[in-house]
Amino acid sequence: MSARDLWPAVLAHLRGCDAPAAEFLDGLPREPQERPAPPPADGFARPVPNELDRLADTAPAETRALCAAIAAEAARLSWRSSYTTADVGAFATGYAWAPIAAPDGPLVIPSGLVCIMHIGPRLHYPPHRHEPEELYAVLAGNAVFSSDRSPRTRLGPGALRHHAPYETHSMDTDDSAALVLALWKGSYRKSEIVKTEAT
Repeated sequence: MSARDLWPAVLAHLRGCDAPAAEFLDGLPREPQERPAPPPADGFARPVPNELDRLADTAPAETRALCAAIAAEAARLSWRSSYTTADVGAFATGYAWAPIAAPDGPLVIPSGLVCIMHIGPRLHYPPHRHEPEELYAVLAGNAVFSSDRSPRTRLGPGALRHHAPYETHSMDTDDSAALVLALWKGSYRKSEIVKTEAT
C-alpha cells in the first residue's frame, strides 16, 4: 500500500461526515500526484505508533476501514513532532503526526494539510492557535476538546471538531490513545503555532 492507496479511504471517510467536512473536501484532488515528503527537522522524527493495529481492531464500523488503512500504511509514513518538551512537556514525545497530503507531499494538494495524528494516553495538548482553519475527525479512542469558542467536550470515533482561524484550543486524552484525521485549510507552511496562556 502507498499514500496513494490510502487517499481514497481518506476521501471516502470525509464524504460520509457531516458539515463542515464538505468545505474541507473542496479543492482536494481525487488523484493527486505523489512526491517524497520533506523529512522531519533534526530531532523531530518520531517512531511509528505501536498501537495502530489495536486501535483499528477496536474502532467502530464507521471508522474501521480508514483506521485499518492507516495501520497498513503507517510504516511508510513520515511520523514527526512539531514541538520540544520545553514547548509542551510530555506531549512532545507522546504524540506523533504524519503528513498525507500537502503542497510539498507526499501527495500534492494546492494548499492546506491532511495528516494523521496519534495522541498517546493521558496527554495534554496545551492551548494553542494558528492561522489555518482546522478540522479534526476522531477515528479511534476518545479525546476532550476545549476552545475559547466552544465548551469542553469529549468526542469519540465519528465525531468532528472544527476550529476557526486563530481560535485558541486544546486537547486531552484519558487512559486510551486517540487516532485523529486532521485537516488544515490554508497555507500551513507560512503559519506558525502560537502558544497562549488561554484555557
